[in-house]
Amino acid sequence: MDCKKRIKPECQLQCFIYYKKNKCSSNNNIPTTTPPRRLNDPPPDQIIASGTTTQTTNPGGGTTTTTQTTNPGGGTTTTTQTTGPGGEIITAGGSTTITINPIDLIQRKALTPDFTLEGKNGIEMFEMQTVYGQRGKSHDPTSYDIVDDWEITKWDGVPFPNPCEKNLTPEGRTEILNWVFPTLKNDGAMRGLKEKYEKIKPFLNPYKPTPVEIENWHIEVLKHFREILGFTNPVALSKDFMVQARLSDERKRTTMWNTKYPEDTCPLKPPPHCGFTWLPVPEDRIKYFGGEPDNLPISAYSEGVFQPYTTTEWEDSGTANPPPWSLMLTRIINGTLSHEGIMMHLGPMLASEKIGFSYWWRDPEVTKSPLSFRLLSSPASLCGQEVKYEIK
Repeated sequence: MDCKKRIKPECQLQCFIYYKKNKCSSNNNIPTTTPPRRLNDPPPDQIIASGTTTQTTNPGGGTTTTTQTTNPGGGTTTTTQTTGPGGEIITAGGSTTITINPIDLIQRKALTPDFTLEGKNGIEMFEMQTVYGQRGKSHDPTSYDIVDDWEITKWDGVPFPNPCEKNLTPEGRTEILNWVFPTLKNDGAMRGLKEKYEKIKPFLNPYKPTPVEIENWHIEVLKHFREILGFTNPVALSKDFMVQARLSDERKRTTMWNTKYPEDTCPLKPPPHCGFTWLPVPEDRIKYFGGEPDNLPISAYSEGVFQPYTTTEWEDSGTANPPPWSLMLTRIINGTLSHEGIMMHLGPMLASEKIGFSYWWRDPEVTKSPLSFRLLSSPASLCGQEVKYEIK
């Protein structure tokens, strides 16, 4: 049965999630199977803020009402309202102090471009993976069926000793890998990551994390990765690199730019880094910056292209699901660390101060690797060496 032929286009993505079961509803709109939900998971759209309200009588008459609310994403919102003796409002809303949460989830717009010449833009691709990867569960770390023992991933706060020295030998690189990912299963269960997630609470609604929340969480993951290995250099997202990563993906994976830019196009089956360093002229990229000025054409210094997962990993098991957003980047780190150690592709993740990335989502009925991840980064050094990785 081909769900794509039996249901409305706007419902096809839901059907992809359950296409292995070959069940579509009689009205051809949604699958008949109800997604499972774990016992401790909140309902997908139920976001509840808890808090207290106090009211005091002022010496001259009237009242002062103070409401303090704990935000679901962390932090508090405090609102004070004062009335006069006759009940008139002296300060409408009073003084309002809003603290959102430790990693600034809501105060900025996503840096992933929401514009494209044709097809799905970067924000839409985020959303498609969110729905496809959910499978009735949240995107928190414990939703990933493959990880069966989070207890052994706890971190005592002591970094791994001498990673640069250990990385020089195959035995040392294996030691680093097994310490960073103690489950030994290539599942992305990084040491200390679950506690980090629970402390930060990066997704206001873990069933529907937003692109800006995912962007911020990726930076927190890189900070944590550096911290557990004892590296202290800062890291932040660069809007220039975010746009350039997206444009590189469009150059590599589509033909939308080929007519205007016929030189150095990518073949039908392009090499991994085709499109890296390519940029259209400023007037063709301004909409990707939301109309804001950009600092391009200073190109990224290093690039890595990764596949976070394949559909066969979870389809064959019959129980597992695609990685949730909370573990998407650590799945990439896990697989790369097992093959290369901390240098090469992981060098920029551990050392560069500015990074940008692009996720590209494709139909899971057409490819076994629906999601790809392209990382661009600034110049850096690690363990006394320049870190740069690029395959032409």
